[in-house]
Amino acid sequence: LDRVEVVEGPQGTLFGRNSAGGAINFISRPAPKTFKFQNTLSLGNYALLDEAFSVGGPVAENVQASLSFSHVQHNGYQHNVNPGVGDPDAANRTGLRGQVHWDITPDISNTLRADYLDTNENWVISAVLAAPFTSYPDPLANSTLGNLHNVDMNHVPHLSERNYGMSNELNCKFNDNLSLKSITGYNAFSVDRSA
Repeated sequence: LDRVEVVEGPQGTLFGRNSAGGAINFISRPAPKTFKFQNTLSLGNYALLDEAFSVGGPVAENVQASLSFSHVQHNGYQHNVNPGVGDPDAANRTGLRGQVHWDITPDISNTLRADYLDTNENWVISAVLAAPFTSYPDPLANSTLGNLHNVDMNHVPHLSERNYGMSNELNCKFNDNLSLKSITGYNAFSVDRSA
């Protein structure tokens, strides 16, 4: 992320009819003109692994490229005492984004971007037993009574989704008062939820 812009409304001409109250724009960092590498790694409880890196720089004359990667995974925040079912709240997300910027002339530039996101995790839920089973005693379920970290579930909801796409941005400057920007994009999304 390069910067965040908060624009006072109405902004229907530039950002569409749903921006009467204004717009919040998240501006991506452009590909750097000098070599840059950045990496962050976080480890924590619940087997947390959170890594993000970006690398970029010039690849040819007037051409720059960058690649960013992010991966987050951790075990569930609650333990399911039902064996072999899995813990709720477990996360596993991976994202990838690349771009190539080409200054064709001093007044014409083109930026091609591609991104990919994969999510494969158990849903965030809250299922804590507040009273014991008395009609038919269930030792496994009753063992979680009063324990906010343990649950007894026969099935844990699961989410699996993929999102990927490409976009191309062409900028042309004709003079100090007239410029043209063309943005073309494609995005595909697939999701599988089991509740």
